[in-house]
Amino acid sequence: MKFFAVNGTRPIRLSEQTRLFAYESMHHKYGQETWATPEVAMDDIEGFQSLPWLKQYDLAIERIVRTAPIRICEGEKISGAATLGAAISHVVPATFQGKTFFGSVSHLTIDFETVLKQGVNALEQQVRESLVRFRGTEKEAFLESCLHCIRCLHVWHQRYLDALTNLGYESNVRNLQRVPFEPATNFCEAVQSLWFTFAFVRLCGNWPGIGRIDWLLGDYL
Repeated sequence: MKFFAVNGTRPIRLSEQTRLFAYESMHHKYGQETWATPEVAMDDIEGFQSLPWLKQYDLAIERIVRTAPIRICEGEKISGAATLGAAISHVVPATFQGKTFFGSVSHLTIDFETVLKQGVNALEQQVRESLVRFRGTEKEAFLESCLHCIRCLHVWHQRYLDALTNLGYESNVRNLQRVPFEPATNFCEAVQSLWFTFAFVRLCGNWPGIGRIDWLLGDYL
């Protein structure tokens, strides 16, 4: 394969496998695959409809991380994916009686820098400190929900570690072992931390931008 430029041809810097992955991604292969499992259903939970909305949300996120498909592409160097098709429609990919019941929080840039530099564990500590301050107030339920979502991230993370270990992806396991819960210590961990966090948020139905990736990753080069 040749890549033509104004002054002739340019060097091929990426492997054929990487170029194929990019081609298939841009031609909707992985987006279309998500529709094999568009969402998780909550109909089997007794009294679900009468639960407080934050409790409904917590149960939906937990079911997503425990049952959504894990996707590992052949030869991938970083891991993590959003695998439920309904999330493409900017909703939490969970249904009750055949209908989704939560919209998403989309078109925002979340604080990936803190995840990279301090880790999710630091965010969890902030939530716990806030919970001490606001126990017994209207903010308590939200803060408890934040802790629940972090626990769900641990579940999803462990499922990926188990799947990668079983398939022999030793370097991926090594890069994912600490992050995104601890600060990234090198470039590979930083890329993995950023991507895994981004993909998890997407899995849950929210559509953030990554933002200034040069600013986020530059210190690790």
